[in-house]
Amino acid sequence: MKTKTILLLCLFLGIGLTQLSAQNKGGPWNRSYVEKYNNDYPAFYSVMPVTCNGVTDFIAVEDYTITSVFHNVKNQYFWEIDNLKYTAVSLTTGEVFKGVEQDKFVFNFDEGNWTGNTGTWRVNLKGDGGSRYLVTYGFSFLPKTIPGTPKDATWNVWVIDIKCF
Repeated sequence: MKTKTILLLCLFLGIGLTQLSAQNKGGPWNRSYVEKYNNDYPAFYSVMPVTCNGVTDFIAVEDYTITSVFHNVKNQYFWEIDNLKYTAVSLTTGEVFKGVEQDKFVFNFDEGNWTGNTGTWRVNLKGDGGSRYLVTYGFSFLPKTIPGTPKDATWNVWVIDIKCF
């Protein structure tokens, strides 16, 4: 009987301590959370340029799903990771692509004012005609005024790396 009592006590203590260790120790302001979007932003993604062997193709994204993980520090956005899955079409050849993408954003603040974002987009496109593109884009997203809003921002996007198969 004593052995069963000790084993049950150890089991319940182990469960309780596991639950306590899973709590966020950063206080009420530091937290991560997940949101999911399905074609919620009609103009969110429209066209991606892809250049291979001197030929530029434009890939138009159609149906998409985004799963976003946001992390706040002191109640301000700190970083975001987006995982996207979508269907896209080449505007040049009509080839249909399945796209998988991971985007990483870092939010920049100065004395509490949003001063922009920087990050990368890693895109993997597989076409039904045999084309495959692996593209890494870099970007900056800068407000025209500080404090700014995303609506009054300027995008700068550049290709870091591209592989064509």
